[in-house]
Amino acid sequence: MADTSTYKEIWSRYEKLLRSYNSLVKDAFDNDATLAQYAGSQRLSELVNSINQLLDKCSNLAFEPDRRKAQAATIALLYSVEEACADARLFECDPAANFEDYVSSRPCPTPKIITV
Repeated sequence: MADTSTYKEIWSRYEKLLRSYNSLVKDAFDNDATLAQYAGSQRLSELVNSINQLLDKCSNLAFEPDRRKAQAATIALLYSVEEACADARLFECDPAANFEDYVSSRPCPTPKIITV
C-alpha cells in the first residue's frame, strides 16, 4: 500500500512533534534540569522513533521543494532530540558521575595531557 501522506499532513505532524519537544524543553527548564535529565532516555527514544517515522514519510512527497523543506526541518529536530537522548543514556549508565560531563549543549571538557 502506497503512502499517500500530503505535505500538509506531514507538516502538521512535524509541528505536533516540535510542540512535544518544546514542551519537554520548557518543563525541564522549569524544573531546573537539562532535557536529558528531565525526559530520560525512554521518553526521548520514543520521540526519536516518531521523528524517524515522519522522516520516512517525507521521502514519499513528490514535489521536491516540499520534500526538501519537510526533510530539512525534520532532520534538524531529529538531531536535537537524538543529542539529548544520547546524553540521557550516558547519564543513566553512570548516574553518580558529574552530569556536566554528559550535557552536549555545554562545551566538553578539554582532556589534559599528562606527561611522565
